[in-house]
Amino acid sequence: MLGKRLAEGEQGHVSVLIQYKHFGQGRKVDVTTVRELIGAATLQPVERTMLVGRFGFTSSARELAGRVEPTFIELLDLADIEAWIKRILDFMVNSPSFGNFSPHG
Repeated sequence: MLGKRLAEGEQGHVSVLIQYKHFGQGRKVDVTTVRELIGAATLQPVERTMLVGRFGFTSSARELAGRVEPTFIELLDLADIEAWIKRILDFMVNSPSFGNFSPHG
């Protein structure tokens, strides 16, 4: 499923197209899925395009995602999402603007 989200940034709203693929049995996202997302991204104006695959990506999918113009597709697997969440939590814990924030409640 494709979804377009507006994320609040320093310069206002940023449109982000995100697709998540969860294939069974550890199957990686392949180049066909990247091609489909490229097509969707060219049909609507977005600033960022992201493809999330739980079990990672084939080498051909990574190659195509990194070289397509004018759309660059960010590929994220489960480890990338976990690292992203950790960076956000670390920032919140160490930021005075969040007061006594604790990720553990």
